Amino acid sequence: MNYDKMLKDINDATALRGVIESVAQNLRGIDSQIEGNEREIVKRMSLEEATENLKQKRIEVAKTLAQHEAEMEKRLDSLEKAGVTLPFEAKPTPFVRS
Repeated sequence: MNYDKMLKDINDATALRGVIESVAQNLRGIDSQIEGNEREIVKRMSLEEATENLKQKRIEVAKTLAQHEAEMEKRLDSLEKAGVTLPFEAKPTPFVRS
C-alpha cells in the first residue's frame, strides 16, 4: 500500500469536500434568490391584474355616475320649469386626486 498516495488522496478529498460545500452553499443561495424573485413576480402579476380590474371597475362606475347625473339633470330641469329650485347642484363636487 502506498501511504504517500493514500495521504495525498485523503488531503485532496478533504479539500474537494470543502469546495463542494462552498459551491453547494452558493447554489442554495442562488436557489433562494430565484424563489424570492418568483414570489415577487407573482405578487407583481397579482398587483397588475388587480390594477387592471380596478381600471375596468372605474370605467363601469364612471359610466353609472354619468347616467345618474344625466337623470338628475333632467329632473332638476323639470323642477326648474315648474318653479322649484332644490338647494343643491345637479353634480356633486368632482373628486380631485392629490
